[in-house]
Amino acid sequence: MKIVIRPPLLMTLGLLLGNLAASNAETPLRTSTGLTAQEVLEQADLVRNGRVSVLVRTRVTHFKKDEVEQESTFEVYAKGPEKALVKSLDPRSRGLRVLLLGDNMWISLPDVSRPVRITPRQRLVGQASNGDVAKTYYAMDYVPTLMKEEKVGGHHCALLDLKAKRKGATYQRIEYWVDLRTLAPVQANFYLTSGKNMKFASFDEFKTFFGHRLVSRITIHDRLLRDEKTVLEYLSAEPKEFSDRYFNTNRMSEF
Repeated sequence: MKIVIRPPLLMTLGLLLGNLAASNAETPLRTSTGLTAQEVLEQADLVRNGRVSVLVRTRVTHFKKDEVEQESTFEVYAKGPEKALVKSLDPRSRGLRVLLLGDNMWISLPDVSRPVRITPRQRLVGQASNGDVAKTYYAMDYVPTLMKEEKVGGHHCALLDLKAKRKGATYQRIEYWVDLRTLAPVQANFYLTSGKNMKFASFDEFKTFFGHRLVSRITIHDRLLRDEKTVLEYLSAEPKEFSDRYFNTNRMSEF
């Protein structure tokens, strides 16, 4: 039996193939340096977080109209990508602890008898959320798509579109620019579930900690409150192994 393909069907097939080709052309699978979006994201995580088990001292300063409104210092005990304990060193909030275990997060306060469950996107200081301070790993929390390559300042960057794949992700979506020469993060836009762009971050400075070049200063700008910004500074970082007893909701106040 002879099969006849009619012109309308040919046109439909042509449109489908054309759309598929256009889609592939618009979203490249690899960068000009030969890396996939996932590989770029994983390498940028190493520059943001360093080793998987590390003790970091962080200072968070919130500015309003370029004047300091609040400043707090924290120690972050990080064990792998799934466990982190944030301890306040600020005399005004001494006793405050934030615990990250996978998709779950709790806060412990001196005047509250039991830890309270919170979300990573809740603010800790200024525009810095709990997830920002607790050193989260984007490669575990997001599915990356390579959108394009472009110049940002003096950097040749890959622009990654990150979509949250876990309920514990700090943001629903991130636009993330990564320098393709150094694989260091350059800047990012952070989005709410509604699609609104809530924050912009620039990765401003880098230092060498325990032989590795890591992010040492991040500035977070509020897209709605234009005269406010929050600066995260990583003052020190040292590789350290921690017992699992550090990461227990019943023992948060012990450390």
